[in-house]
Amino acid sequence: MASTVPAKNKSKVVLATLGVAAIAVGAYGLGRVYPPIGETSGTIAPAERYRASQVDANSISLGDTEIPKLMQTDAFELMVKDPAFRALASDPAFAALASNPQAFAAIAQNAKLFTSLAADQKAFSAAVNHAAAMSKASNGNAQAFAYMASNPKGFESLAQSSQALAVIAAHPQALAALSSSPQAFTAIAKNPSAFAQFAKDSKAFSSALANPSAHAAISSNAKALAQLGSNASAMSALSKDPAVFSAIAKSASAIQALSSNAQSAAALQAVASNPKAFTSLTANARSFQSAAAAAIAFQSSAAARMASNAQVFALLGRNPSALAAMADNPRAFAALADNPKALAAISRNPNAFASFGGSRGFQQLAQNPAFGAMLNSSAFSQRMQQQ
Repeated sequence: MASTVPAKNKSKVVLATLGVAAIAVGAYGLGRVYPPIGETSGTIAPAERYRASQVDANSISLGDTEIPKLMQTDAFELMVKDPAFRALASDPAFAALASNPQAFAAIAQNAKLFTSLAADQKAFSAAVNHAAAMSKASNGNAQAFAYMASNPKGFESLAQSSQALAVIAAHPQALAALSSSPQAFTAIAKNPSAFAQFAKDSKAFSSALANPSAHAAISSNAKALAQLGSNASAMSALSKDPAVFSAIAKSASAIQALSSNAQSAAALQAVASNPKAFTSLTANARSFQSAAAAAIAFQSSAAARMASNAQVFALLGRNPSALAAMADNPRAFAALADNPKALAAISRNPNAFASFGGSRGFQQLAQNPAFGAMLNSSAFSQRMQQQ
């Protein structure tokens, strides 16, 4: 439809619009030069438990809202109210730990090991050097390599079984569920055909566990399988992928051979329990074999280091996840190894790391890029003083 507004009125409308725009631009300019005094309206962050009165340079570099957001989480509230953590935060060397958030989080996850190592600077340095060498040898997959290096013969056997690797690659979560109960997994591996009947019905296995006397294979291994049945997360994974039972039956000889040897069984369990770490390797048998061979070579080259630090390396061998954490963060741990005050703070506060190290909420908090800046911020200091 054609406009019916007279030309004269159109001119007035245009002039009025330009006037409003000019006023808006002027107001914006004044606002830039003379910011308003007092509070202004804006977006309100959710769950506003705490509001910092001051934002320091660290938080500004990460964005004005990153640190306040972290300090508004349930995990943060639990952390600052934990007496053990408050004791750690009051330690004079806390700043040295806070400046290495990745190492801080790794130490919390493996509190017993690291608080023990931190009591001896030479032992800690030996562990760091070993992890650095592993980082170089692992080709970017330190977590998987750490498990391999702790059990090279077992992984060498597993690497030769393409059938077992295929089962792991096709059913990672279900196999991890079975391996959560080694005795149950061994029982199933020894008589896979008896359990293959559960492959077509996601509820059949749980029903059979509830009535073991009706199934010979289950009744003869009732205790081991009952432990598996009481694991809700494991049973949930199996109910989503019951086909794992038929896959094990089809590769019975390979699975049985591995499960009959303690070292290879441990390797199979490690892979099944850590599917994310081994995903790229289980998908390619040659890559797995190459990594296993590299782990054997690494162990041979580490013999000299182990000779003078046998206890340290034995401890690391029993804690591959801790060794992987060190290998993934070599610079952070090297900095701690050169800082006696930081090591003393770790060894003085074992209860602090143990108390929140197992908390999933804390680990998620610690993995946030702003975590280190938060621990060193004035806002955090103020919050600790107010608690």
